Amino acid sequence: MFTELVAQWQSAGRMVPGQTDSEWVELVGRVPRLTSV
Repeated sequence: MFTELVAQWQSAGRMVPGQTDSEWVELVGRVPRLTSV
């Protein structure tokens, strides 16, 4: 059942748990780091 659900999500372009989300990685990489708070 879960294998079919994962296949459906992937074919619809949705994220699947355990996959690397490249969009999230890119967005987080742009956030300025606070070094002295």
